[in-house]
Amino acid sequence: PEAQRIVIISSAGDLTVGEQLAAAVADRDLAVHQLTVPPGSSETPVKSLAMLGELASRLAKLAVHRGDLLLGVGGEEICDVVGFLAATYNRGMPLALIPTTLEAQADSAVGGKCSLDLLEGSNLLGLLHQPVLVVSDVELAARDGADYSAGLAEIAKHALLADHELLQFLIERGDDLVARERIAVTRAVRRSVEIKADIVTSDE
Repeated sequence: PEAQRIVIISSAGDLTVGEQLAAAVADRDLAVHQLTVPPGSSETPVKSLAMLGELASRLAKLAVHRGDLLLGVGGEEICDVVGFLAATYNRGMPLALIPTTLEAQADSAVGGKCSLDLLEGSNLLGLLHQPVLVVSDVELAARDGADYSAGLAEIAKHALLADHELLQFLIERGDDLVARERIAVTRAVRRSVEIKADIVTSDE
């Protein structure tokens, strides 16, 4: 069925980005709903069955159907839990991702992998559900946050695995990348996405 609504699900820290997206699509003939995922706690981590159930119940109350679009806005944890939700709610529905951290942009938002954690370990529940769209704005990734260093590490990992030229670029432009210079970050993210996409195309 044709989409009737877009549900934007964002982390608490990315609420403003979610509001901007809601405003950007408000002139279309679609209902736009915003849901916010609270920061994880020891009782209810973000990537948990409890959070998945809570979000699914909220979708049910909105009468979301399988032709509607879920749009996840946030870092790696949000991309994972919203991806898992899109893969399982109504036996699967369209997903778009707006990764807001360098770690998510360079790695985890690419390839459709999504997972949840159990008390017994991380990422023990997982599946593949490809998004119809991933939009990475490196200016969002360049904001302050611990995930930036983790994102640089993911890019370096990809360079070590697959691309000597990217490795040389990281060495030569390391200061610019640490300083979050937009052009350098954009180039590094773009190449990292290409490498990750090449790797994950064999996963399915």
